[in-house]
Amino acid sequence: MRYMNTLRSTPEPVFAGASATRKVHEVDIRFICDVKGTGVNTPRYNSNNGVEGRKFSGSTNMKTYLALYTDKTFSKKTELKFPNVSFSDVLYFGANADDSTNRLEIESCRAVAKDKTCTDDDEPYVFIEKGCPVDSTVRFLDSTDSELRFSISAFAIIGKGLDHDVIVRCRMVACNARNADDCDRLKEARSSCGPAKG
Repeated sequence: MRYMNTLRSTPEPVFAGASATRKVHEVDIRFICDVKGTGVNTPRYNSNNGVEGRKFSGSTNMKTYLALYTDKTFSKKTELKFPNVSFSDVLYFGANADDSTNRLEIESCRAVAKDKTCTDDDEPYVFIEKGCPVDSTVRFLDSTDSELRFSISAFAIIGKGLDHDVIVRCRMVACNARNADDCDRLKEARSSCGPAKG
């Protein structure tokens, strides 16, 4: 049996009300206590009294996807599921249309902690909203019609468990001749964005 506790300080958010920080944590000390014993502490079983469910399966392709690149050259995508980054790093993302003949625009991007706390701290950190940066470190970079590139300074989600794994999700629109107006609207919004909050 192993008991684990963590003593941590709470870092300051990027701006008032935000759930993210770029300040280095001052304290992160783990206490681990191993206890040896015999027998099973919590026996478990599955009572077989449910109705057997039906299974349906199929497959399709998403029209868009988000990639994290290793550096500003955008020549190589990260291979690790959760690569280690420092607060001094800049993250480089490419929002892509699966069909390279389609145009792509970003509607919003947000970050959440991998582990949930079931508290108000689980609110996502929104850094792009309605096509515009909410975080002042977001930079839209030279892109193609089918890949919209942007960068953002690394950050962490505060108050989240034993690790700092962060998941980034973006709502994107892939456009062809039938829905070109959707991309035109977001592109126009992006070109007339005001100053970001933080």
